[in-house]
Amino acid sequence: MHTLLSIVTALVVGGAGIYDFTNPPQVLQLMHDLGYKPGFHRSLGIIKLAGAVGLLLGLQAINLGLVAAFGLVVYFGLAVRAHRRLGHNPNEFVPAIALLGLTSLTFLSLLFS
Repeated sequence: MHTLLSIVTALVVGGAGIYDFTNPPQVLQLMHDLGYKPGFHRSLGIIKLAGAVGLLLGLQAINLGLVAAFGLVVYFGLAVRAHRRLGHNPNEFVPAIALLGLTSLTFLSLLFS
């Protein structure tokens, strides 16, 4: 089960990381609203891509996958917090909530495998 979850999570998070490099307007606006400098969103894309790679490498080294999954849980938890801090409607950050759930499930499946 943890293998399938790791692969699916890596694909979804990797896709989200690549998406950050396309300069999506809503991400750029969020970074501006939070007070980050232009271009900071690329750092977030790199973090997501690193997490995705870590999950895939974790298929051979379970501890690496566990650390990568935990890092992604923290990342998406902070993303949800950032949206809440700005007073966004939960409907506006459903992707962050969904990815927090997916990465949490992946982390737990790796932890208890």
